[in-house]
Amino acid sequence: QLRRVLDALTPAHLKVFRSVFIVDNVSRDQTLAVAREWAGQQSGSVHVLQNEVNLGLGGSHKRIFQRCRDEGISH
Repeated sequence: QLRRVLDALTPAHLKVFRSVFIVDNVSRDQTLAVAREWAGQQSGSVHVLQNEVNLGLGGSHKRIFQRCRDEGISH
């Protein structure tokens, strides 16, 4: 499913974003490999994070929000 979402992002979409964050929540599918492959093909700032344990959807959101705050990204 991640591949479909990432493939839908056009260069015009990516110009709007300062950074793109993708978090893998210890999935058993190929999420991490797909995310890393896609990130390597982008010229912009793409961050791929991998949780060590399954934090759930809310925990993953909190991790991304904290990372954004750490990088000075507010919205």
